[in-house]
Amino acid sequence: MERTAFAAARENTRYAINGVLWERAGKRLLLVATDGRRLAQAVGELAEETGRDVSAIVPSKAVALFQRVLQDEEQAVQV
Repeated sequence: MERTAFAAARENTRYAINGVLWERAGKRLLLVATDGRRLAQAVGELAEETGRDVSAIVPSKAVALFQRVLQDEEQAVQV
């Protein structure tokens, strides 16, 4: 999340880019964020594959909360 959250827009008028795109396909997790000037992308591998692919924009405030809660890198997390 740290590799993409910095690029997410923080303007109240640009709702579509005020977050981080999370896209899960198989065991791959893609995170993408932009503020209209910069673009950040991170790709990771998940521990388990789920039956369906999901794509959602997670608001910047929620990403910041995730980052605070998930400071322990050794702990497994299910979202």
